[in-house]
Amino acid sequence: AAVEDPIADETAAVEDPIADEIAAVEETVGEEPAASEANLFEEEEPAEPTVDEIAQIETVDLFLTDKIGLCVHVALNDQYISGDNDFLAFTCAGRRVEQLVSETWSDDQDRAVFTLDLAARQMTDQVTLQMNVGGTDGTPVNCSVRTYADAILAGTEYTEQEKEMVRAMLNYGSYTQLYAGYNTDSLAAAGLYEEGQDPVLNGEGPDLTEYAYRYELKDQEDGLQVGKASLLLGTDVSIRFYYQPGAGKTAEDYSLFLEGYLENELTLGYDQYKDMYYAEIEHISPMDLGRMYTLVICEASAPDTDSPVATVDFGALSYCCSMIQNKEAADASRNLSRAIYNYYEAANAF
Repeated sequence: AAVEDPIADETAAVEDPIADEIAAVEETVGEEPAASEANLFEEEEPAEPTVDEIAQIETVDLFLTDKIGLCVHVALNDQYISGDNDFLAFTCAGRRVEQLVSETWSDDQDRAVFTLDLAARQMTDQVTLQMNVGGTDGTPVNCSVRTYADAILAGTEYTEQEKEMVRAMLNYGSYTQLYAGYNTDSLAAAGLYEEGQDPVLNGEGPDLTEYAYRYELKDQEDGLQVGKASLLLGTDVSIRFYYQPGAGKTAEDYSLFLEGYLENELTLGYDQYKDMYYAEIEHISPMDLGRMYTLVICEASAPDTDSPVATVDFGALSYCCSMIQNKEAADASRNLSRAIYNYYEAANAF
């Protein structure tokens, strides 16, 4: 019993290398791979497209023949999903305007076209453009009317008539700034002309007698008083003609209309600062600055065009004519009037 069996002990002591290897392999396979190793086996999800990729601001154009402003062409790619609240924001001179994608029109390349109207005095104002898609802002882009006007003037693909139109527009903007005292350190036409070459300052005139106001009071007993006219220089031009009803009468006692035009093409109102009523023709394009209108004023109780109380022939250049002919008018008014006339001539040549 005390004798040990060396063979039995040796057999018991022998380990099974194959079984151990199998167990080790199973243990390795069963372990969780390290995080760095796990990424090698997982597919990465594609990154979400940015706003700039979905809605790309490609080009900016200028309005030339109808008003002052910018046209922004934005390419919306195949990844764009239309949203009711997607917009392009315009920020200029402390004012922010948002135009929805749904409010745009499409150009010949199927791009969305956004528009911003600017006043004539704002041609050098910086405008910041920024798309917003799904509540996320894109990269802001800065520009101005002068920026893109310079591109036209430097371009070889534009005609001389187009370039002259741009020069006249910028010069009109400059003299509007000087007249209004607005941002005069950055004039729209700065550096545009050599000394002595500015057409506004180069010479006298022009003779605008053919555009002079013509007023005729048909009913001398009515007491209607006619005041001066004034121009409103916004994104386009409007002209106001002021009048005062006769003694004991109100504006409701008269019927006013433009001869040959629809009734809604004349805006009537009251100016509390001048204490006078007015008839206003709005949205006069550069090409129509030389158009003359006939305002007919009749009694409301008898709107007979054959026997009106008064008639007035006038237009935007009527104001310019009166300023240029008035030697006592301020230089700012006379120069602006010349610039407006040059703008009109360039628009029609274009």
